[in-house]
Amino acid sequence: MLSSNRNFSTLSQLSILLWFLSVIVGLGSALPQPPKKKYPFTARAVLKAGQFEAEISFWLFDKPSPTAKSPKVPGYLSTHWPLPSVSIVYSGVLKNQGFSYHIHESAITGNDCKSSGNHWNPTGSKFTGPKAFYCKPERPSRCESGDLSGKHGKLVPGPNNQRISYLDPSLKLSYSRRGILGKSIVVHNQSGAMIACANIVASN
Repeated sequence: MLSSNRNFSTLSQLSILLWFLSVIVGLGSALPQPPKKKYPFTARAVLKAGQFEAEISFWLFDKPSPTAKSPKVPGYLSTHWPLPSVSIVYSGVLKNQGFSYHIHESAITGNDCKSSGNHWNPTGSKFTGPKAFYCKPERPSRCESGDLSGKHGKLVPGPNNQRISYLDPSLKLSYSRRGILGKSIVVHNQSGAMIACANIVASN
């Protein structure tokens, strides 16, 4: 009789333990799952001032096939998937001018382009050698990360809705010191004056 009671007690304890475990598993499956992607894969900035307007899109160009090799980008020793890419559609650059454009370190407050702060320069680029070695498309490593026109050329006059596209391994779609999300784009005219600006906003 004593053995029977012990067996019953053991079975009861086991049943309670199994029920408790099933409750825990059920609660765990009911909790929301964390997002698979920590950061978005696309972002953009839309600028408009007078006759000038531009939409600047950023996205991560993913590996097109399992065997695809990373393309060579001038000025960079190596690249890695996914590759940061930029596409710009713009109109209204004044005749005989070239507009420069940069990523700035702060988001814009209201419509005040000056609130964008300094050029985004997470690597602390301060090259001061001979002018022939200054920032230019052939030498992107000499440029601030945010100096997009220095690395890829200015926006030049032409028909409406001109489009340019390029890869830029120095850009990261993240909310961090080395990422472009939460920062801004500023466009300057030939004399260097700020003429348009917008925040870089995640678009997915």
